Amino acid sequence: LFLSPFIAIGLAMIYALLSSLIGRTEITIGLSEVTVFTGLGPVGWRRRCPLSAIQDIRIAATNWQNRNQRNTQIVVETSSGKEIKFGSGLDERRQDYLVEAMRSLVFAPAPPVRRGALSGQR
Repeated sequence: LFLSPFIAIGLAMIYALLSSLIGRTEITIGLSEVTVFTGLGPVGWRRRCPLSAIQDIRIAATNWQNRNQRNTQIVVETSSGKEIKFGSGLDERRQDYLVEAMRSLVFAPAPPVRRGALSGQR
């Protein structure tokens, strides 16, 4: 019983080490929702958000600092006030690219539907 907290902290540190070395963050933008998976292989956290509820995708400062450098992360904000935060391990250039790519996919206008295309007529 006495060693339980030490074992838990040791396992968390091993997971953090493996996550920084071989972990992955995967963003899936579907027709109706955005899914963010962070973890090792099949083990990790999956956070979902309806596509229609997304208000903003931005880069924000994290709550912790690294000496003289302020770290940043990607934040997906919903209309209900929920925030999905990820990508703090990416450098600034990759964060910028990912935010712009996500914005162009999430906030892009829907393509026009041609009349008659659904019924097979031309």
